[in-house]
Amino acid sequence: MARIDVIKPYVEKVVAEYLGTPPGELHVDDDGSIPIRRGSTAYFVRLLDGEPPLVQVYSTMLYEVPKSPELLERLNEINAATMFAKAFWTGEQIVVATEMVADSIDKDQIANACGIVGSVADHYDDELQGSFGGQRIFNEEAGAEGKPDADADVPGYM
Repeated sequence: MARIDVIKPYVEKVVAEYLGTPPGELHVDDDGSIPIRRGSTAYFVRLLDGEPPLVQVYSTMLYEVPKSPELLERLNEINAATMFAKAFWTGEQIVVATEMVADSIDKDQIANACGIVGSVADHYDDELQGSFGGQRIFNEEAGAEGKPDADADVPGYM
């Protein structure tokens, strides 16, 4: 059995505890990521195989965003004001993410990572959309979801 297969149930248990989800009721996507909605955005928790294995919490704040010097400058400003997470542009998407070593993860670390990524994504998505365009995963005004697989095309993030 691979090391990641041993760690996976533990990570899912810790995330379920953080969310207050009863045992066995945590939604896990086919790719192993755990989707969590927060306001106008969603973020995901997933286990990455490596040495050491990592837990990654990430959100695609916006997709279909053209790259510009002004956008990259604004993302640098967000990064300077944000501890324990990074915002970046990749493949016409703006992503915010953080990673932690999976072996020693606990509920407080998951809560901190989810809180940071979720709040950064939910706080800045409207501002960045207003300034640089793009679309959110959820379109609150229309009451409908945006691109359902918004994270599928992000290199290294699905």
